Amino acid sequence: REQGDNPSEEAAYIRKYHSWKDPYYNPNLSLNCTDFSVESKTVVLHPLPRFKLLFVTHNLNYEGSTKVVYEIVEHDGGWAYRANGAYSETFPTHDAARHAAQSAAAKQTVAGSTTGISYEDRQGQWHTELAKGEDRPETEVMG
Repeated sequence: REQGDNPSEEAAYIRKYHSWKDPYYNPNLSLNCTDFSVESKTVVLHPLPRFKLLFVTHNLNYEGSTKVVYEIVEHDGGWAYRANGAYSETFPTHDAARHAAQSAAAKQTVAGSTTGISYEDRQGQWHTELAKGEDRPETEVMG
């Protein structure tokens, strides 16, 4: 959002969504500020869990659909699918990885409800935005 936003619009948004809890909210961010500042506390680092899928994309100009390509690749002694540079879990066979990628691709095309989302970009910056539920990507499985 840019400077000069309408304060009444922001207040209406806060009133409407005040009780909404984002399951992907970064707990390191302050809940008391709206500028995404870091909460001053000690953070204990743990190994990152393995993700089945990491999907980070959105067309902020609303000019057509985003396309997500799931590519079947050899990975970590087995097979995986890769989307937007992120790898799935490792599967024992190419067919198992392809089946999992087809399942993930199908789920991406199902419309949902408009909701707030938070995501981390490749530079490690966190972003929060409102995602339209009907704004679903086109998907393709390769390999």
